[in-house]
Amino acid sequence: MAFIGGLVGAVVGSVFFGGVLGWIIHKLLRLPYSASDAVALLVVVFGTGFTNASPSRPMVSTWLFYFVAAIPAYLILRQLRRSASPALAVATAGDQPPPLPQTPRSDETAVAAQMQLEEEIALSVRTQSAPPPLPSPPQPKPKRSQNIIARHWRGELPLPVSYWLVNFAVNLGAGVAVLFLSSILTPNDGYEPAGILAFQAFIWTTLTMLAIWQVVGLWRSAERRAGEQSRARRSAFWARAAQVMAAIGVLQFGLAITNNAAPQFAELSRIVFLNDPDIPDATLRLSDDARFLVLDGGIKYGLAGQVDLLLGAAPNVTGLLLSSPGGRVAEARKIFDLVRERGLDTFVSDECSSACTLVFVAGRNRLVGQNGRLGFHGSFFPGMSEQDLREMNDAWASLYRSAGLSAGFLDRALRVPPESIWYPTREELREAGVTLGDASKLAALPDGFTAAASLASVRETLLAASGLYEAIDTHAPDQAARIYARGLDYAEGNISVDALTSEVNGIIIKLVTTRLSRADDQTLVQYALVAADEYDALRQLDTTACFHYASGTQQINLKSYISPELAAREAAVNERIVRSVGTAPSVTQTYLDSIWGAVGWAMRNTLTQAEFDAFMTPVEQITPSEHEAYCIAATAMMRELAKLPPHEAATAIRSFYQ
Repeated sequence: MAFIGGLVGAVVGSVFFGGVLGWIIHKLLRLPYSASDAVALLVVVFGTGFTNASPSRPMVSTWLFYFVAAIPAYLILRQLRRSASPALAVATAGDQPPPLPQTPRSDETAVAAQMQLEEEIALSVRTQSAPPPLPSPPQPKPKRSQNIIARHWRGELPLPVSYWLVNFAVNLGAGVAVLFLSSILTPNDGYEPAGILAFQAFIWTTLTMLAIWQVVGLWRSAERRAGEQSRARRSAFWARAAQVMAAIGVLQFGLAITNNAAPQFAELSRIVFLNDPDIPDATLRLSDDARFLVLDGGIKYGLAGQVDLLLGAAPNVTGLLLSSPGGRVAEARKIFDLVRERGLDTFVSDECSSACTLVFVAGRNRLVGQNGRLGFHGSFFPGMSEQDLREMNDAWASLYRSAGLSAGFLDRALRVPPESIWYPTREELREAGVTLGDASKLAALPDGFTAAASLASVRETLLAASGLYEAIDTHAPDQAARIYARGLDYAEGNISVDALTSEVNGIIIKLVTTRLSRADDQTLVQYALVAADEYDALRQLDTTACFHYASGTQQINLKSYISPELAAREAAVNERIVRSVGTAPSVTQTYLDSIWGAVGWAMRNTLTQAEFDAFMTPVEQITPSEHEAYCIAATAMMRELAKLPPHEAATAIRSFYQ
């Protein structure tokens, strides 16, 4: 049904624009209407097909569609031209002189000739005796019409006046009139397609009539001027140049109709008469608790009125759940104002793209669900020039900026071609100010909306999982924020679990190492025992991993090597270290050397010479074959430290990690 409606609209438009252009070609080039109409329709087919093509509607199929519409349009024009011809013929016949009198019969010829001869003789006698007749008074010259419109149409105006004065004045007046009418006829409540369609039809019909009047008058004036110059044996260059410029003007006007008027007229007609068939219908409903309004479908003209009506009937509505591929920006602007006026929260559970994003950013809190996404691209309307589209995007961007979106994000989003779409990541949406608020702080969420992970939700999850994260949150909030950010990246699918584990472990190890000096003696003894057990567990599975972990040359994911019980012991010790608020006691170097001397003597008694030598070798010089020996020695060191009195063990451990 939509195809038939579009085809009928294309036929009507082809008849109108093809008929006007065919008449102009007929007058200018003296071609028969059959040829001029055919040429005009081909121009219309080419222009409309070129301007209305899109990725979903290739140019070849668009040309074929308008070519099919041009066939009945040509037949209609032929019938209209023929129906106008008999009336013209009758009007012409009424102006012909009466027929000549028939020749008298042969038997009356002699009598008639005799009578005519006698009358001529009598008339000759009277003429010779009568005085000469008085001369008749001179006939007054007919007054020249002062109607400049009629005089220009007939080509009676001088060529300079017709070319410069009339055309300039008409073009200037037409431009001022269009601007004036556009300002006074703009609806107070925004874009109304029916009114715009009527206004466009009026404007382009008027401009077409003015163009015909201008071109025909200029052409006739140039013809008259060329004739005068020819009779005076002078050059008719300027007259012919004026005609060339008139032909160029006709071509430019035709291109304006083809590139601007026709596509806009066709699109507006589809909006008004076919209910915007390219945009899916929308449904509006209230949630069961009447606290949320649910919008599902495209944004067509008239939707804002329905939203306003429902909001007026449901004063308890606090949020708007959106699921829309987009639609008309002007209508989305109206809903934008309604959402802002009511202070609603906005939610997206699946997709909100194009014009829908304008409604979304009007929300006070703006949340995208776990499976939701936002899509952005630049604006588009058939028949609009590049400058018009830039101005439309600028107006669109000003609304986004008023909602707090960053300029860099908007510059990227609105540069996306209208046939494409860009789906930013959740991190990009947060950084640009597109999404705002925390689902956990809202009184209620719409049915079917699953809140996506947020920094707050990640924090709550980690605090509930381990006391270590609570200790970090309390005593090292900056490091906690880094951990939460990486946790959110993982929840949103931006990083892998291995990357998350590696980065979080790195943050924790660095934090624990820097706070070791504050820990009490018993805590550090437990730290040495846990480290020894971890080295031993690693060595049994992977000597190279053990070497890197013990030497600190590479981060190792311990969860792959140690038991849950050992991991829990490590977390408990690390928590105690992070919570420590003490200060390291000062000791002399002599006392410290004596402690390490005792540890070294004990290690020599338990290690082989190769194992001890590997431990004493700089780590960058250790070969893979020595990894196991190093790991055994590191385990022995930690166990020997734990055997010392707590104060001596803690003193040595503090010095080891300084």
